[in-house]
Amino acid sequence: QKTAYEISPFKEKEAQVEVIDQSTDPWGHVCIDDLVQTNDSAGARIANDKKAPTPDVVWSQTGRQEGELNWKDGKLHLSENPIRWEGVRSISRQSQVGRSSPRQAVQFLNGETWQVEILTMTKGKLTLKGEVYGQRTVELSSVRSLEFSPSSELAVKSRPGILYRSTGRPVPGKLIWIKKEDVAIDCPLGIVPLPRQGLVRYILPGENAGKIVGTEWRDEIGLRDGSILKGQVRIEGEQVVLEHPTLETISVPWENLRYLIRSGEETHWLTDLDDAVVKSFGPLGAGIGAEYLDLRRTPTSSLSVVRVTPQTVVRYKLGSSTNKSDRRLRAKLAMIPGSLGDAMLSFSVEGKEFFSKALSSQDDAIELNLPLPAGNELAVKVDFGERLAYPCGVELHDAHLVGHNLQRGATQP
Repeated sequence: QKTAYEISPFKEKEAQVEVIDQSTDPWGHVCIDDLVQTNDSAGARIANDKKAPTPDVVWSQTGRQEGELNWKDGKLHLSENPIRWEGVRSISRQSQVGRSSPRQAVQFLNGETWQVEILTMTKGKLTLKGEVYGQRTVELSSVRSLEFSPSSELAVKSRPGILYRSTGRPVPGKLIWIKKEDVAIDCPLGIVPLPRQGLVRYILPGENAGKIVGTEWRDEIGLRDGSILKGQVRIEGEQVVLEHPTLETISVPWENLRYLIRSGEETHWLTDLDDAVVKSFGPLGAGIGAEYLDLRRTPTSSLSVVRVTPQTVVRYKLGSSTNKSDRRLRAKLAMIPGSLGDAMLSFSVEGKEFFSKALSSQDDAIELNLPLPAGNELAVKVDFGERLAYPCGVELHDAHLVGHNLQRGATQP
């Protein structure tokens, strides 16, 4: 892939080129050659071109639409077109990406994240304070992790039941208390108070670790500060109103909304369906041919991506909806960035193929809006096309199922 960078602002300055592989999968590698300085980009993609900002995106009953979300005469518009709130499935607001998050956060078992100040913890009660929530007390049993410094690299590489610190060794043990000055851990040395300064992360051990709970359909909103909240959402004026099981009624100014994902009996997001079964025989090995990319906190137009490489089949359970004939599968379909080979994508329900498409690395992304046959198992199959080369694969952006009275096929946090 030919890429160019605009470097005229750095004329007459010394430069250093650094290429870093940030991939964590088995195919992580770097290929780079033919580094030249020129005043002719020769059709190359300008990687740091800021002239064309990423648009806002709305998925509605009529499909995927791009533009700029704004309020006009008390109504929500996408560019110049009014948006009917009842038909909105998701909203991604690119103008709200990039605001720095507060220094502390709490992640809950239901998948929520609250950007808050962690005040105290005693007798299983956690007291928090945040701009959106005010001061609240929640049960520690509802918490997955305490993020004292979410920006630290140690917050990514951590295990349950261990208090991580930016200075000093991690301390394993049970959390006893949190006070203004210190945090106490019951460890092999006894109950040890540790200064709060330099604390990074603590994941609750046992049943709390890595577990997502919640069985009711709930809408999800993401805020500019990185918070994620779930409940029933409606729009009142230029406010996003959330009916929340713990926070009760929360009003969020429109300018603080980063994204919205609506869920219910009429909408199923592919990334939320129960226990997808992956069978892969491709170059990455068995079971590694599909992955889910969470883009909710990134400056992209999509909120989620299902990425599938050749010689892979992914099967999803759709639930007891075999008699429903008005369901549709919708997504934005694209090749994996940097693909060198061609791919063949097909969808089938109960073994009966209802869509197939050959894709080339040169193809533009397209919107899918496919009638879904009756049945309770959806299979996504990707194989190599005419040009056999790697890396190669397809991406399904914001893939979801819609339809009247679509039966529940998964547990939605």
